[in-house]
Amino acid sequence: MRIGIIHMPGRHTYNRQSIQPKFFTLGFPLFPTGCTYRVSDNLGFDIPLTKKDFYHGFAKIHLGVLGLIGLVVANNVFSQGPTKIVITVLSLLLIGLCIHSWVSHSSAKPDESFRRRVFGKAFGYNMPPEYLPEKIQKTLHSELYKTCLGKLGIADWKKEVKDDNITEENFPILYTLSYYDNVLNPSPAHKELYELMESRLTILKNSRTKRKENKGIKSSGTSSVQVKFSPGKSNPVASEALKVSSVSHITPEQVKETSQPSYTQMTRKELIKVHDVKSTMITQMWLVLGFFVFALVIGSIFMAGSGALLWVILICIIIMGGIFTVVFVPDFLKLQKDIGDPYKMRVKVRVKDLQLDGKTAYLILRPNKYRIKHLRASSQYYNQGLLNKEIDIEVSKYSHTLIAMLDVKY
Repeated sequence: MRIGIIHMPGRHTYNRQSIQPKFFTLGFPLFPTGCTYRVSDNLGFDIPLTKKDFYHGFAKIHLGVLGLIGLVVANNVFSQGPTKIVITVLSLLLIGLCIHSWVSHSSAKPDESFRRRVFGKAFGYNMPPEYLPEKIQKTLHSELYKTCLGKLGIADWKKEVKDDNITEENFPILYTLSYYDNVLNPSPAHKELYELMESRLTILKNSRTKRKENKGIKSSGTSSVQVKFSPGKSNPVASEALKVSSVSHITPEQVKETSQPSYTQMTRKELIKVHDVKSTMITQMWLVLGFFVFALVIGSIFMAGSGALLWVILICIIIMGGIFTVVFVPDFLKLQKDIGDPYKMRVKVRVKDLQLDGKTAYLILRPNKYRIKHLRASSQYYNQGLLNKEIDIEVSKYSHTLIAMLDVKY
């Protein structure tokens, strides 16, 4: 039986980001304790609990359970009569509200999903600001402006929009900034900039629709979908259209050559970081082993003289062996290879998510040419705002332990 705080199914979910109420549970969720904007599986921050979050937190679970209980009671306790009819109708209504909450208030609508996809390309948060409290809106707006300045070097983004300097690279950030400004301060000037960028988004959306309609049609020339924002200037729609047709031929040898990183030898100080990760893993292995030994001791006390004790010991050994084989042994062997062959490589990757396990931070990465799915690092990197950032780093050759952080870009 689980006791503690859990996150209930979220609202407006898109690309793992959602608004999720928190409930205290004692085997079953009892009452709400707050709400969280979940940025990823492992990251999020608290936001105020609204009436909608309160209702949908109950509707998705409790109303369905109450409706099923009502149907059972109506069919087994009451005989034919008005009472049975009333309870049955109310129970079906509760189940209907539960289904409606799941269907209509779980995932984002198509139009909202397209807009949030642009938000997500701009920076690490795709939730529309109107769903968030004003304090969070201002915090994210500030983070977005820093992204604009750090990634594009643009200090006056409004001038870029007015001058129609809209490109594939800056479109997501400029659109998201115009959207946030219009929500935070809906003045005529901000509304004009937002409507201008919204028209660009509509063009982009229509071009995507045409591409889907033309998918599968063979063409010997370039794509027929051509959209321009302004003469002589690059734009996201034209770039998206060209991507469909202008694909250069790359040989397997070229792919292999570009995906092979160069290696340099680690210094003694850098090698210590690999030893630290290995030491942390050994500690974790001892903790797991200690847990199973403790469980076997308790089982031996309560099952002394029982013929099932031998089976319990055998099952525990099999489970423990499986955990060690799958979780610890592969990574431990890679760390050993790094110590015996102390080389590092420099890579540029983008962080998709972060996890924290004791003193070790795991940086989950987006697909990259190095085929590195995650990195190991000390826990200090967990709270350094690396989500959705491109990081230029040095990692060990085999276990991909983070050796040095060279640069962070938006």
